[in-house]
Amino acid sequence: MRAVVLHAGLHKTGTTALQAHFAARRAELARAGITYPECGPGPGHHALAARWLRLPGAAGARWDREGAGALWAGLAGDAPGMSGDDGGIGARALLLSAEAFSRAAPLRVDMPALHAALSALGRPRLVLCLRGPLALAEALWSQAARDGPAPDPARLVDRACHQGVAAGVFLCPARALAHLRRGFAQ
Repeated sequence: MRAVVLHAGLHKTGTTALQAHFAARRAELARAGITYPECGPGPGHHALAARWLRLPGAAGARWDREGAGALWAGLAGDAPGMSGDDGGIGARALLLSAEAFSRAAPLRVDMPALHAALSALGRPRLVLCLRGPLALAEALWSQAARDGPAPDPARLVDRACHQGVAAGVFLCPARALAHLRRGFAQ
């Protein structure tokens, strides 16, 4: 049974750089028996999380459950670009990457359901990169400030202290791990 490796972030841990690296080297990965499929826009697999989350898509469109369902079906079936000699369905490993799977708010991925979806594709394995809470909060604030009006730091700190979440991301690594372990107990 092939391995299905899910790299679930966390946010601001270099996930986007890894996704770009994997996407740019799809052919090399395929020759090594690893499939890094195209699923939605961009180099990551965020659209797969739309099965559980409301996510912005390309050009302001939103990914929905139906669209995500078609992507999951493509991973399980003989979809173009996912089978044959290109390292697809017959590959020894399927590699997926999206920090959306580790989101804390406003919605969270149903981890047992995610594990079941990945199990239908092979033997699930989870990879998670962590970052200290203070550095993560600072990085999230900086990103928000670059993307638009800077959030009120006092409000960000208050919410982070009371809820352990900033910009929809778990700040406490233990809380992120506890959420993920609901589906990935090992």
